[in-house]
Amino acid sequence: MSSFRIKFASGHVPALNELLDCLEKIGNSFPVFDKFRPLLRTEPSLGRFVSRIFEDILQLLATAMVVFRKHGMHIHL
Repeated sequence: MSSFRIKFASGHVPALNELLDCLEKIGNSFPVFDKFRPLLRTEPSLGRFVSRIFEDILQLLATAMVVFRKHGMHIHL
């Protein structure tokens, strides 16, 4: 049983690496949002747009956690 888990988990390493690369790119773009902070206070439509981006990021994380948890892997944030 444990060799099956190791093989199964190792097959998901590329997907986990892709997810981590994606999260790294997202994290690297956060300073850009800081430049728009003054506009967020004066332009409600821009604030809604940025909040949708963050909602999508959170949805990506929630989905990834469910998928990896189903396959015996755990992501701790």
